[in-house]
Amino acid sequence: MNPKLIPAATQDQMNYITRINADQQLHIIISFKAHIQEQLLSSAMLLTILRDPVLGCRFIEKNNRTYWQPRQDLTASDLCSLVFTADLQKDLFEFVTMPSDPLIDPLFRARIFRGAANDTLCVKVNHVLADGAGTKEVVYLISDTYSKLAVEPGYTPEKSKFYPRSQAVIFKKVGLANLIKFRPRTFTLPKPLFELPFVHETGAGSAFALRQIKPEIFKAIKEYGKLNQATLNDLILTAYYRSLCLNGNPPLNTPLPVQVSIDLRHFLPAGHTQRICNLSGGLFPAITFTPGETFQETLKKVQEKMAHWKSRQPGLTGAIIMELAMLQGFKNHSAHAAGRGKTG
Repeated sequence: MNPKLIPAATQDQMNYITRINADQQLHIIISFKAHIQEQLLSSAMLLTILRDPVLGCRFIEKNNRTYWQPRQDLTASDLCSLVFTADLQKDLFEFVTMPSDPLIDPLFRARIFRGAANDTLCVKVNHVLADGAGTKEVVYLISDTYSKLAVEPGYTPEKSKFYPRSQAVIFKKVGLANLIKFRPRTFTLPKPLFELPFVHETGAGSAFALRQIKPEIFKAIKEYGKLNQATLNDLILTAYYRSLCLNGNPPLNTPLPVQVSIDLRHFLPAGHTQRICNLSGGLFPAITFTPGETFQETLKKVQEKMAHWKSRQPGLTGAIIMELAMLQGFKNHSAHAAGRGKTG
């Protein structure tokens, strides 16, 4: 293999395969009280590729092999654009819902939405490249490059040192004893026990629903969490459970599993956690929903289940399952996933 090529890790491959069933776009939206320098940001976006070369790649699948191939055709205008907006929500929605193909499109890009006196910046990252924690690192890197350029217009960063993108760094850190202890007893993930009602819509493409939580409501939610010793994730998961059950007519007296993402970087030393890659695991808490129970009653069940999962090297078993699943080869696993996507 060409030494310039970067191997695609197992999680990269899985996110590429499952993109058929998900939007696979991650976004960070930042509001500014003034206008930012769009040309400086465009230059910072391009220079950021020097600091982490995988950002300037495209995903390649060839002969049952996958890797990241550096691109030579990306320009600053490909990575950053400016829109003068009179309707921020409409224009932002259009950008957020714009699809991105890791074989063709840039893996990360930004758009500045300019109002009369202030800007809103949205950074889009393809999930095949990075997870939520990795997306934050992309934004931190862009911000740092922008700040350095503002002080030193001729700034040219050094190329970053290569770091493994795979889960092998986690397995090495946790050790063989934990790998044996938390090895999966089965290689299958929990099956859905019910479905949400399907409403047929004419036309192609995906449908999106966005809900913006106002600052005062978000503050009240956080205060409620403190009073109940609940994390924000506990509250979101509780609301999600209740929405599924109230709208999906689930079977009664049956534990209903829901996948919850978790950042596997918690296994790594502090100096190695800033990785632009996919290192996310999945937990599958399952609770029995009782019709008529209060939000607080559901919350207590969620807290108990999450406490159980967090006490058991969270995410490690799922990471092992993922590696085992890919042993059948990328091509075979991709074909199976495509078949599942077509049938439901």
